[in-house]
Amino acid sequence: MGTYSTESEDAIRDSLLKKAQDLDVPIAKEQIKIQRSGVPGAGSLSIDAPYTVQVNLPGYPLELHFEPSTRNKSVF
Repeated sequence: MGTYSTESEDAIRDSLLKKAQDLDVPIAKEQIKIQRSGVPGAGSLSIDAPYTVQVNLPGYPLELHFEPSTRNKSVF
């Protein structure tokens, strides 16, 4: 939906950060990268939000790395 919206990158980032916090995803605002090309509402939008989760297994600490991303292109 962000591709067709005139919302700023900061507004989209804030919305994603709030949702991540609601879901207890350990990510900082600075980690959410949003790139828009073209004009808002008629261009393309990409979002990258890499984060790491520390899992403490007995005798074996483990870091899980996640790199969710999405790319949308305008249909216009």
